[in-house]
Amino acid sequence: MTYTFYLREGVKFHDGAPLTAEDVVASFNHILFPPPGVLSPRQGLFDAVKEVVATGPLTVEFRLTEPRGFLLRGLAAGFNVIMRKQTLEENHYDLRRVPVYPGTGPFRHKSLEPGVVRRLERNPDYWNPALPYLDGIDIYHLDVGPKTGAACLAHSIDYCFAIDPISEEKAKKMKGLHTARIYPHAPHGLWFNLTKKPFNDVRVRQAMNLVLDKAAIADATQEMFPVVRAGWLLPTDPFFQAYWPRVQEQPGWRSPTAEDRAEARRLMQEAGYENGIKGLDFLIRDISFYLTWGPIVQDTLKRELKIETTIRVVASGVWWEEAKRGNFDISIYGYGATIPHVADYWNAGFKTGGGYNFYGYANPAFDAIVAATARESDPAKLTALMPRASRSWTGISRRSCGPIPSFRWRGGTTCTAMGQPQGASTSGKACAMKSGGWRNSPAKP
Repeated sequence: MTYTFYLREGVKFHDGAPLTAEDVVASFNHILFPPPGVLSPRQGLFDAVKEVVATGPLTVEFRLTEPRGFLLRGLAAGFNVIMRKQTLEENHYDLRRVPVYPGTGPFRHKSLEPGVVRRLERNPDYWNPALPYLDGIDIYHLDVGPKTGAACLAHSIDYCFAIDPISEEKAKKMKGLHTARIYPHAPHGLWFNLTKKPFNDVRVRQAMNLVLDKAAIADATQEMFPVVRAGWLLPTDPFFQAYWPRVQEQPGWRSPTAEDRAEARRLMQEAGYENGIKGLDFLIRDISFYLTWGPIVQDTLKRELKIETTIRVVASGVWWEEAKRGNFDISIYGYGATIPHVADYWNAGFKTGGGYNFYGYANPAFDAIVAATARESDPAKLTALMPRASRSWTGISRRSCGPIPSFRWRGGTTCTAMGQPQGASTSGKACAMKSGGWRNSPAKP
């Protein structure tokens, strides 16, 4: 099966070089076949793509080994940035230490203050001369929740994402502000490094799963970062409503009962850890709600199972490097799914070798189900696969217990200053945008 794409003529990179089919091929090879040591989390989304070939200066073919009903949606995702082949080759296809490189979008880089703000200016050579409407955008990096909410309420930014519920309610009452609630495709949970002791013993993982109160952990950050308890499916998944009511009161998902705690202690004794475990490395990104969840998990494990951990807080960039190398014992983290399809987020997070499977989990039966969901485009047949998946989830939870995907982001609330911007901000540490002046354009965005 082959998809053929014809590129628009006259598109230029920000450094003036023309966009060619070779740039598209190089960009997707960067995703599909990353060099050793380079993380490509969404590689599995395109696992059916055998090769990407330039058949002409502006013609590209994606050649597949088998059909993928969601391929076009995956290709259109904003994560798949097209870069110059020259940029990739000059940096050996590793852009982790390259803060600025040319793209083809309506805005180009102007300046960067790392961790604070990236300033963009209008691209005068954009392929559509009528766009963009703005002279520039300043993108500020703010922590999700109250800090971003405060910037929105103060009208110091024009657009932001991921404000807290209290700020949301205030914004609804303020003239000139507009809010909207969305469900990001983002699972969060506790992850064990299965390549290390004691987590290579399923009984230890099961015991930890049984004593952690997911509802209480979620409640701890509701005013800062609202989440919902969930299991192996995202709330945005069409199968979630049929799945979650059946499992939410099962051991491991429900708030721990006396029976669950007793079973956890029995498992620890059986595994030879009756007296607990000491010296575990608990790796956490420096994100506000993770910093709240971490001590709760730490205290619970020590109190219930005599498991002692040392929390190690690192910047997000460092976290990805450490996780990829396996330099942790346990960690809290979440990842953004590209599309709300099980074949995407199961593949990335739980499949053997998945792009976000940093913890060494492998389950051939589950891998086979993931592969089957990726091949199936008929909604009725995909629905029929869910009971198989459900049985496998039970096996994963009770026999192999890999990660604990406990939370899903309940609603990322956006806040927009309506009317002509004073300058715009998006939020996702958070990212908040402040726009430059308007050009000849409609009165509103």
